[in-house]
Amino acid sequence: MKKILKKYKKNERAKEILECVAKIGFILTLMITVPNAAGHIMKLLGMVPDYRAKTRIKRSLNTLEKRGLIKYKKGKNGYFFLEITTKGKSYWLRENIRKFKLIKGKKWDGFWRIITFDIPEEKSNFRRKLSRALQFIGMYNLEKSIYIYPYKCKENVLKVAEAYEVREYVRFIIAKEIERDEGAKKFFKI
Repeated sequence: MKKILKKYKKNERAKEILECVAKIGFILTLMITVPNAAGHIMKLLGMVPDYRAKTRIKRSLNTLEKRGLIKYKKGKNGYFFLEITTKGKSYWLRENIRKFKLIKGKKWDGFWRIITFDIPEEKSNFRRKLSRALQFIGMYNLEKSIYIYPYKCKENVLKVAEAYEVREYVRFIIAKEIERDEGAKKFFKI
């Protein structure tokens, strides 16, 4: 009987590994010795270990390490821990932004959460990506760089800003009323 191997698109395996490490709490708690790291990762991903798959996982781990997305940390007794870096967390969050939505509260408390940003031109790429991400997660675009949301969202929005490396340019404001907010109220059905 012939084995059916999963076909991976470019960087898909690396993204799966990064997601696996990220979901485990940013530090892989299994003590992984460097020679067998690929085998442990394969088991976590639910893959059947074979030579070719192990080689591909090792290659992906090396690529992630070279890109600075993960690092090996030496622990006690000569074992190594696999850890996702800050750059890796940002990359993982950016890649998974499509799965992320802000939580709607049961009842509106009457306060608007306003996110405003003034990102310099040299980071215009991140500015556009942040704008798209804020719209995608469910915020209302009041003006060019002003987004609003009627429920608590500060922590989540600031994580998104950190992922795009623009946290220092983002301001969070809570306001009781906004003039001409009918469009936003209609958008949020409040």
